Amino acid sequence: MSGSQLWMYHSCLPLVRLCLSNDSNRGNVSSIKFADFIVGFGCATPDGCKLSNQAEGSTAGPKGELDSLFGKVMSEANPLRIAAVSDIHYTKSSKGALQELFVEASNTADVLVICGDFTDFGLPEEASVLAEDIKAHVRIPVIGVVGNHDFESGKNAEVQSIIEQAGVSLLDGDTAEVLGVGFAGVYGFGGGFGQQMLNAWGEPLIKAFVQGAIDHSLRLEKALTRLTMKRRVVLLHYSPIRDTVNGEHPELFPFLGSSRFEATIDQFEVSAVFHGHAHHGTPEGKTARQVPVFNVALPVLARSSGKQFLLYEI
Repeated sequence: MSGSQLWMYHSCLPLVRLCLSNDSNRGNVSSIKFADFIVGFGCATPDGCKLSNQAEGSTAGPKGELDSLFGKVMSEANPLRIAAVSDIHYTKSSKGALQELFVEASNTADVLVICGDFTDFGLPEEASVLAEDIKAHVRIPVIGVVGNHDFESGKNAEVQSIIEQAGVSLLDGDTAEVLGVGFAGVYGFGGGFGQQMLNAWGEPLIKAFVQGAIDHSLRLEKALTRLTMKRRVVLLHYSPIRDTVNGEHPELFPFLGSSRFEATIDQFEVSAVFHGHAHHGTPEGKTARQVPVFNVALPVLARSSGKQFLLYEI
């Protein structure tokens, strides 16, 4: 930024924050011309020229600079509220089962993230029931990754298509953006943690198992590389750290996640990580570089907080 841009950015940011402190303004301010918004407060530019002196429709000078900075200021002034859940395991008879969750999330959050296991047996019929509930009750963007249960019947492509047609953005090495916050996701894979992490040595089946986690971590790395914004969120189904699977039988740890994802996450300035899969795990932990990691499997949330989703603000 130029010196004048820095002045405008830091001088006007508190005013935008003040406006946004009223929750009713969150959806309205983005439609206001940033320069006109600042004019209302009587702000002057560093050279003393009132912004209202700019020609109508002009993009030159301080007014144009302010409008061009509007998106950046808005994204930093306006925290994103994330409703996060995983392992909802819809069956053919689950119609309406999570209506309360979907309605409350729509009323309190800006985006809903679902970290896999949309269905119980990976059946298209299960996905259709869920899709109808999402279309009927969700009023905010939905982003997610699939889980291992969604593969169970070998119809994962059809299951994913039905969920996507309901408006859900499913990430598999892909990215999404909501209100200036970037999301990168893969469903992940197993392999274990720390010094006990499985390595690609020995039989071809072991090497193939390890390669699955490597492939997913590389896709996550490529996705994170594409996110240029300051705030980044990672979605997984499998855990990237041991801490959030504690509570499960240790014999299951190699099948609940892999430290390979932690290594990838810690290469970037990630704001938060959400995952599921470990139903008996622990609600939260941190990576080696102190990135917060949340296990939002529905059974974990019910046991630890009595809530149906985690509301987290970035």
